[in-house]
Amino acid sequence: MRRILFAFSILLAVLAGCSGLKKESPTAPGLTKPVTYEQDIRPMLEANCVRCHTGREAQGGYDLSTYIGLLGGGKDGVSNAVPGDVRSLLVRETQPGGSQFVYVGSEENAAILRTWVVRDSLALAQPTVHPLGWTDVRSANFHGKALKASGWDFTVCQACHGADYSGGIAKRACTACHIGSPEGCRTCHGGALNAAPPRDVSGNLESRFKGVGAHQAHVQEGPLSRAFGCSECHVAPRAIKDPGHLDETPGAEVTFGALAKTGGAVPVYDGATVTCQNTYCHGAFRWGASARPVWTKVGEGEAACGTCHGLPPAAPHPTITQCQLCHSEVVDASRNIIDKGKHVNGKVEVASLAACNACHGGPDNAAPPKDVAGRTDSSFTGVGAHQSHVKEGSVAKAIACSECHVAPQSVGDPGHIDTDLPAEVTFGALARTGGASAAWDHASATCQNTYCHGTFKGGASARPVWTKVGSGQGACGTCHGLPPASPHPQVKLCSLCHQGIATDDQKVIDKGLHMNGKVDLVFPQ
Repeated sequence: MRRILFAFSILLAVLAGCSGLKKESPTAPGLTKPVTYEQDIRPMLEANCVRCHTGREAQGGYDLSTYIGLLGGGKDGVSNAVPGDVRSLLVRETQPGGSQFVYVGSEENAAILRTWVVRDSLALAQPTVHPLGWTDVRSANFHGKALKASGWDFTVCQACHGADYSGGIAKRACTACHIGSPEGCRTCHGGALNAAPPRDVSGNLESRFKGVGAHQAHVQEGPLSRAFGCSECHVAPRAIKDPGHLDETPGAEVTFGALAKTGGAVPVYDGATVTCQNTYCHGAFRWGASARPVWTKVGEGEAACGTCHGLPPAAPHPTITQCQLCHSEVVDASRNIIDKGKHVNGKVEVASLAACNACHGGPDNAAPPKDVAGRTDSSFTGVGAHQSHVKEGSVAKAIACSECHVAPQSVGDPGHIDTDLPAEVTFGALARTGGASAAWDHASATCQNTYCHGTFKGGASARPVWTKVGSGQGACGTCHGLPPASPHPQVKLCSLCHQGIATDDQKVIDKGLHMNGKVDLVFPQ
């Protein structure tokens, strides 16, 4: 999987082509002996710098109290000291005229630091057993190369430095340079922040290199999501010699984990375009945008809010831009993610108590207008005659939503937002009274064979057009005649048999006794 080019501390940054960097002599004369961290640099830093640059609260995130910290980076995680590179931030800022020169104590100290980085390649100490160049990544004698040639036999190291690399008979700990252990992930890639690049196994630090790219944007918690484990994109080895780890195939294989494949997505990494494609994480889901972020375009908005799904998502998602109305446990009114564990987590998190009229309806009730597309004109089927049904009218009481739809108890209930528009019409008991085979025809936007509109003995079996609101589609006399057809008595005086229910001029008095699933006969006393 990974071509291991060196096995020294990931904090010993090696820029591509650094062996060709121009070396410059120190400004102070007489500096002929090798400069090392142990003998020269550590005492200097302890005297001048460590009081501000130490531990978790180190100024600028740059810890100078250890060799590892010194070679690492500040808050950006990019190495400040690169062997052989006069352009290293540590060199630039500590020389006369640099912003940190005043803190290193003298021009002589500045020259020593410069020489250590440029000429002596961040040497840890003068070797007493190993050959010269043992800690120089550019040397043929570099210990990482020797270890690789041995087939990564770490027992040769442990013989002198101890089984746990803490010093052993050599009394020099490998962990002075290698974070945790020389067998750890950060020996070959990663940095002070974590084991993911930068740096990659070729020593690259910049995100334009594929080995670096957007690793940190994934393995660190960001504004939109929690940190992701390495196993979400790679086979993460438990030990350095695990199969598929130390092989000679250039580049790490991308083997997507469960999250990227959520919902049956078939994710693909295209090495030619450096893009992730068809991943759940970037929008391969219902209402998603199926974005194809470019791995090396870090900081260019490739994964900004709105790239993986629209704001709002495309239809059939409601055209509501106030995400918090349905996702109040996830996001606030300013679109800041509140709980990152509930975002990019493999499911749509909806608040169980979200108000129905957050997506459709208005201040009076939850029925359109507006519909989920934000429309208010009754010529749209999403609007139509909703208000004529859910409000009490001249001939009937208000009808519950459940008489025409499956009415969810919460936003995420089955049959609510889990299918595409239009909304399913699933007639309730009233429409099917007396065995009526109620049906909805979307093409003609009509209700057919419904008890409510005359499918009963003596009824007219009307087929009202849902979108012709105010055109008399549900007026008195459309569902049954006035009087109803024979065998109903051909008498127009309704009060003779329906006293207290309707007047003789066909006005409904008690709407609870009209269109209620039965014929209520109330005779005069």
